[in-house]
Amino acid sequence: MSLATIGRKHYVSQSALEAVLKEVAACPEVLDSASRRGIKRARDSELEAETPHGPLVAKITVPVEVKSRKAAGDEEVKIVPTELPILNLMAWIWHVCQSMPGVAAFFQRQLSKYPCTATSPWRMALYNDEISPGNQLKASNTRKIQGYYLSFLEFDAEGRCQENLWFPLNLTRSSVVNKIQGGLSALTHILVSSESFLNLQSGCLLNMPTGERVMFFAKLHTVVADEAALKSMYDFKGSSGTLVCPLCANITSKTHGDLPANDHSGELHDISCIDSNLFVRRTDNQIFTAQALLARRQPMLSKKDFALLESSMGLNFNPSGVLAHKSMPLVKCLMWDWMHCYVVSGLLHVELSLLLPLLHVQGATFQVIQSFISEYEWPHNLKNRRREILHLFDKRSKPSEFKAGASQCITVYPLLRLFLLTHHFDTMDDELRPLISCFTHERKHRQVKQFADNTKKVTDWFEASLFKDVLGRALLDLSEHAGFMRPHLKSPKSVTDGTLLWHLGQTFGFQTLEHVQSAMQAEVCPGQTCERGDLVLLKTGSVAEVWLFCRLQHGELLALLSVLEPQGKNLFRVKQDGAQFMRVAEISRTCLFKRMSADSMLVVP
Repeated sequence: MSLATIGRKHYVSQSALEAVLKEVAACPEVLDSASRRGIKRARDSELEAETPHGPLVAKITVPVEVKSRKAAGDEEVKIVPTELPILNLMAWIWHVCQSMPGVAAFFQRQLSKYPCTATSPWRMALYNDEISPGNQLKASNTRKIQGYYLSFLEFDAEGRCQENLWFPLNLTRSSVVNKIQGGLSALTHILVSSESFLNLQSGCLLNMPTGERVMFFAKLHTVVADEAALKSMYDFKGSSGTLVCPLCANITSKTHGDLPANDHSGELHDISCIDSNLFVRRTDNQIFTAQALLARRQPMLSKKDFALLESSMGLNFNPSGVLAHKSMPLVKCLMWDWMHCYVVSGLLHVELSLLLPLLHVQGATFQVIQSFISEYEWPHNLKNRRREILHLFDKRSKPSEFKAGASQCITVYPLLRLFLLTHHFDTMDDELRPLISCFTHERKHRQVKQFADNTKKVTDWFEASLFKDVLGRALLDLSEHAGFMRPHLKSPKSVTDGTLLWHLGQTFGFQTLEHVQSAMQAEVCPGQTCERGDLVLLKTGSVAEVWLFCRLQHGELLALLSVLEPQGKNLFRVKQDGAQFMRVAEISRTCLFKRMSADSMLVVP
């Protein structure tokens, strides 16, 4: 056995093999129990943390329909109570705040910003989606999973963009969900009505590492998902119903006849109506009343007439779902995911497929746009996107068939907007709203797939084993970030340069120079890195060039910046002197830019 042969008999990627070997070298005693059973026991023991609120993993019981055949050949359906794992939210929050100082400090900062009381609890956001590990072309993929994640609106946009801050609530195979009485809506009702979920409304006492004790309250506020998941959770008809929108009482489908033309009240409008002033908003009481009416009429009507009644109300009758139990109000909680609406084969693709042919006729071909984009320099954290974006505008592509992934759309948008501005197109101010998108959740699915892809045998223990693997990974990721959600240096080194030390001493006092570190790269805000040579937008509105980063003895993180001189119309002049130290917290974000001359730059707003 040699280093060249390790990992070849059982395939492991080179980066993974390197990481495992380094971890084993740092902790050689793990070799004493390097068996599958030993690894499983170690994982389970780590998740068996004792808390005042019970174990980290609780259980719920769901009614699963199991079909069997009698001796006479008739099919019989039995209801079998089946246990599924669920995250014990009170125990989880208590554990991460008690044992992880970085996470606890983040919670304390947000709690000071958004005080939490019984009358003003934190707002929980619930997410659901189907995760598809394994072979995507397989006719029957039994490893497809319905995943639920949970976070808090008080984490702010920066926190909600962190995968680690969307906690896995439940993972259940789609094949099991399809057999539950009431389907996905029934499972959702059982989850949000579970003791683990509801207990947070009564409060949870958190012990912080600093000794502070905080009473924490939370309540379900928002449900975000793509249209297919929301449709299944809330049992609304969508495009197959007469009322196509669950939030509107007067918007009808165009495929069910010309209803507005036969409406003497003038209140009905078809789905092509774009005047929001004409929309009549539904209320949760109206939806609950409609579901109750379906329950009363279902025994009295034929299947055909009852299906027509369901279609006219835009709802499916589900006595086990969230609407029948009033456990998750639709109007109050539902939030459409703007990512799927705009940048996943969405409105952006439609608009660009209409716009680009018009530009092409006027001489703004794909080659012209590609040349325009290639002139800009990209921040360090976006450089790997540059080739992908340029590839979108290859000459073999048709202007009327714009195709791009969601992250590519977000990256190319400011450049296309600037391209139009340079050609004197009128623009309108955008109205900004704080919304939740599913970018973070789609990335987080990779963690579930990593474990599910390597579970070849799917049996009754699949959910429990997979949930423990994912939860263990979440604990590991959270524990590794001591400076959680704080700016920090990347690959720091001790400062030995006398000139830099002298300038730091002159500015901050020579007593601060012990254990000073510097780096050419830093994470300036959650998920965004910055390095020497990048242009950054400061919170004051100024633009500056990054020279280096450093951290003083007491932990303060600084950046040596050269503030550019504004020349108007997003042009800035480079100054060769006058660099100054600023707190990294003053940096808002990195910028795309184009060098117009040796000392002049055009910055993308």
